[in-house]
Amino acid sequence: MNKAQIENGIVVNVIVVDPYNIPFWCNNWPTITVGGNGWSWDGKLFTAPTAVPPTQEELDAIAAQALAYARSRMVASAFQTREALDLVGKLDAVEAAILQADATTKRAWTYATEFRRGSPTIATMATALSLTDEDVDALFTLAMSIEV
Repeated sequence: MNKAQIENGIVVNVIVVDPYNIPFWCNNWPTITVGGNGWSWDGKLFTAPTAVPPTQEELDAIAAQALAYARSRMVASAFQTREALDLVGKLDAVEAAILQADATTKRAWTYATEFRRGSPTIATMATALSLTDEDVDALFTLAMSIEV
């Protein structure tokens, strides 16, 4: 048998008791067969809590977390990256920007075996080429779809 502890009309605890040996301290608690913590008690019936839809702010935060996670998983080989840039007509622009870049960026372009979406080099190049975050996402998606 289950007994429900009620505070201000809300179930705050459910315990299992022996129906032949109910502790004195919960003897007056109502018996509950369906429901649990958070359910309402009106003195006769238990009622499930009303589902509260998430706010737009909560939905936006979830979407931002999902996007950040997806971006953290975007990795393309050097070949895939160059091929994707060539397919969308950006390879020449990137190579021209690399010529104007700092030494670290030049070495990264020349020697890196893979490129990660979240790297500072990618962010710097995207800014230099006036690419939006969505443009970079699309490029990585395309690059990762290229089979080598």
